[in-house]
Amino acid sequence: MKIPNDLTVSLPEGKLNIRVAAWLEHEGQLLVSRFPNGRLSLPGGRLKFNENSVAGLKREIFEELQQPVSDLSLMAIVENFFDIEDDSFHELLFIYRGSVPYQKQYRSTEPQEQTILWLPLKQIELLRPAVLQELAEYQGAEILHLINRDNEEN
Repeated sequence: MKIPNDLTVSLPEGKLNIRVAAWLEHEGQLLVSRFPNGRLSLPGGRLKFNENSVAGLKREIFEELQQPVSDLSLMAIVENFFDIEDDSFHELLFIYRGSVPYQKQYRSTEPQEQTILWLPLKQIELLRPAVLQELAEYQGAEILHLINRDNEEN
């Protein structure tokens, strides 16, 4: 069986990504991924072709934590615009609030491209993209729509 490709589409102007991520809290801490460059972001990843966002998030979290994610509810959609080296990206990110069985450390099945750790919410300013910090105190029922433009000059 052919494994579906990640939903990254190359266009003349740049790349379009469709991603999912989880907002997982435990006792004043947020579960985050730390990448080799030191960047901290939410655990998750790209959807596969023909995969819905809930199924994709469950797959990604299981790959990264070896634990199932449950109690999922759509919390926010982020339109993320950024550049990496010579590529410009337009990304649609679906963020779900959820829960996982608590562990101090998680063992990923993926190559050690990232480390999963608990970040105290009082250090939320370290989370990237910075627009995600707006979710730290959000308890509303409506889905937030956030826009992040890392590639705009200020």
